[in-house]
Amino acid sequence: YNSNNDLALRSGMGDNWAHSFSDRLNVVNGEPESWRQSDGYYEILYKLDASNFVSRTSAATAVYREPDPLTYARWRVTTGPGQVRWFDESGRMKYSRSGDRVFSYEYCEASGVALGQCPVEGLLLKVRSPSARSLNFAYTATPTGGAEGSPPRITGISADGAAVAAFTYDSLGRLKYAT
Repeated sequence: YNSNNDLALRSGMGDNWAHSFSDRLNVVNGEPESWRQSDGYYEILYKLDASNFVSRTSAATAVYREPDPLTYARWRVTTGPGQVRWFDESGRMKYSRSGDRVFSYEYCEASGVALGQCPVEGLLLKVRSPSARSLNFAYTATPTGGAEGSPPRITGISADGAAVAAFTYDSLGRLKYAT
């Protein structure tokens, strides 16, 4: 968590948050330009042809355009044997595989905003494991005491229906308590 808001993380959990699910492809004009990993590592991608991109710093890293995005997602990133991540058109990670374990990631869509399930599109709502266990994330549209239009803040995390963490913010939207 970065309460000073000095980094634009685009992590999928609102401003200031980074987490182990925050890998993102930076997609510009429909093509991946770079890949930011959850640990902060950043790779510039270079185009080989219409469907293939590589990193010059990591020979194991390759990005492929999936011919059918319904397979998993539009972009597939491989980083070595059994290590694969799939990203949607906007660069959000949708699936990750390590060995034979595949995790899925669900984000707030326009329909979720309309139904009041989340305040804005793009926030990470759920991570589901191969055993069907899930982490669920809840948000508030305006931090307690924050100005109208303030960015959303994560307010809680639950696992399989049981509360795991709750977050409270001060009047400036900075993290005050985590329980």
